[in-house]
Amino acid sequence: MESTSIDLLQQIEQDALDETRPLSGALRKCLVLGSQTGSAELRRWAERELRGYDNVPAGELPDYRLVHAGLCIDALTPAGGGVLQNNAQPVNRYAIPAACRAVVDEPALIRNGVTELAQLAQQADAVNGSIKIVPHGADELAVLIAQEQRAPINITSVYWNVGPATLHGLLDQVRTRLVQLVTELRASTSADAPALSAARVSQVMRDIRIQGNQNQLSLTIGGQSPDTSGSQQSGRWAPWGLFVAALGSIGTVVAAVAAIIALR
Repeated sequence: MESTSIDLLQQIEQDALDETRPLSGALRKCLVLGSQTGSAELRRWAERELRGYDNVPAGELPDYRLVHAGLCIDALTPAGGGVLQNNAQPVNRYAIPAACRAVVDEPALIRNGVTELAQLAQQADAVNGSIKIVPHGADELAVLIAQEQRAPINITSVYWNVGPATLHGLLDQVRTRLVQLVTELRASTSADAPALSAARVSQVMRDIRIQGNQNQLSLTIGGQSPDTSGSQQSGRWAPWGLFVAALGSIGTVVAAVAAIIALR
């Protein structure tokens, strides 16, 4: 292995093992390592983790970027001549029209870069809150859910409620894979074959499940089945456009905190 690659592997390992260091430093070094070894796949993964997975097909996202969370609603309900704001109310899948129930079971795709995810998790931690992940088509789903209820209800939003621990766990998965990457690449070299090849780097990435596994997501609302390839869609049914809002939660009546941040 060339001395520059040896140095980079050592630096990546140091950055990844030190949990006080942001992931961005180690990932930028992966960009350089990918260039030195001729591995377009390593460069692509590092760049996506840094910049986010915008416009990336769902099947190309690593499995650690698919998260499962409970579907919730924020709603206004009549109460004693006034209106009560009820936030973060769990939704029973059987309270949803049958054609829409897949949305309860489908994972949400987390596309943000690692720096933004860390900031979102810190904001949610600071207010002892949670994170909203809202699919496109949520307005139509809210109408359909309201129609299924016996009492009058005005649903203002539908979303998956994700705790900050989930984002911390996602970031920890990235850090672990960086350590695995270094370990496996070191193990693949010897005095007779000191240089790293692009083919070997790609194989290691597959072995430690850095690349996507062609996950296919599906969502049906109002009898329409959207394109689930994860590619950019022009119609209103693009199912996994996401945004994040940090929330403070007190009982069933909750006020949104100031920042609402777009999940690209």
